[in-house]
Amino acid sequence: MAVGTTVEIYSLSDPDTGDVRYIGKARSAANRLKTHIRDSRRRKTPLYEWLTGLLAQGKIPALRVLETCDETVWPERETVIIAEHRGRFSNLLNVANGGNEPLCSKEVRAENARNVTKIRTSDSRKAEIYRLKKMLGDSLRRGFVREDTKELLRYAARRDPENFGLWANI
Repeated sequence: MAVGTTVEIYSLSDPDTGDVRYIGKARSAANRLKTHIRDSRRRKTPLYEWLTGLLAQGKIPALRVLETCDETVWPERETVIIAEHRGRFSNLLNVANGGNEPLCSKEVRAENARNVTKIRTSDSRKAEIYRLKKMLGDSLRRGFVREDTKELLRYAARRDPENFGLWANI
């Protein structure tokens, strides 16, 4: 993260009971929730399995920003907040205790990046979808996408959630 960046420490809660199920951090908690939802289709951790079950019921978790802090203190603050919630909520899905845990080495991160690149470029259709998503994401961030185009993206997300699900809530 860039120096001086703020970090949001957030919770994801059961939409029916309000029970906090996960604590995380991100520059944008709302964007991170979208990433969690997308990742739930291919990752198998307690968090993603819980999300998969919610999504199958047509529900999404309730998102709440618990604290906004400077990037220099987020590891400590996230660790404290997770510990507090573990004491109150027995069904917290966090695997790690917070902060930089579990820390991956640069070599592991590089290998993970290579593996993701292989998947993205394994066939021409996947490569083209990735290229188009990147262009659309850049255009959305810059505010260059009209409302009628956003509606088409939401339609594509409903028709093909595997490839376009991340556009469902734009």
